[in-house]
Amino acid sequence: YIETCPHYLTLSHESQQGYLAKVMPPIRSSQDIEYVWREIQNSRIDSIGTDHVANRLKLKVGGETIWDALAGFPGIGTMMPILLSEGVNKGKINLQQLPNMTSLNTARIFGMYPKKGIIQKGSDADIVLVDLKKEAKVSAQTLDGFSDYSVYEGWNLKGWPVKTMVRGNIVAEDFKMIEKPGYGKFVSRSV
Repeated sequence: YIETCPHYLTLSHESQQGYLAKVMPPIRSSQDIEYVWREIQNSRIDSIGTDHVANRLKLKVGGETIWDALAGFPGIGTMMPILLSEGVNKGKINLQQLPNMTSLNTARIFGMYPKKGIIQKGSDADIVLVDLKKEAKVSAQTLDGFSDYSVYEGWNLKGWPVKTMVRGNIVAEDFKMIEKPGYGKFVSRSV
């Protein structure tokens, strides 16, 4: 299977200054970004996911060379808004492709289907409701995580998740956690 991350769909080395977007493997050119979008449109990419390196800006860029900068950056809070804004709302993917690549295919690949990845009787009812018209600027403060920066800081994105349900219960609404820590459950899977 082939997977990509949202930053390989949006960030190019031509548009970066400094070491903030240092990641492994490294971001590529704007031509590469266009190529990856085409591969998604042609159903040659199965899954879109992201890692999440929750570090602080001082640790990330603390040093004098690129070799001193930490690789990786926070990405979980911007994954869905990036895919909605830059993908769905710009016509690069459709609304069926998005859940297939972020949930259904991923659950199948990692052996969690049909418990995860689909809405049907016997599945977990994990649902994200989105507002395709909601516009907001990305801010590390709004994302409310450990990290005090975002590589997308200041980007105006159109399309944001507004409610998240896990096992049929609302756990987050408008980027505010409702459920208490510890609500998550281990999901066993086949190998």
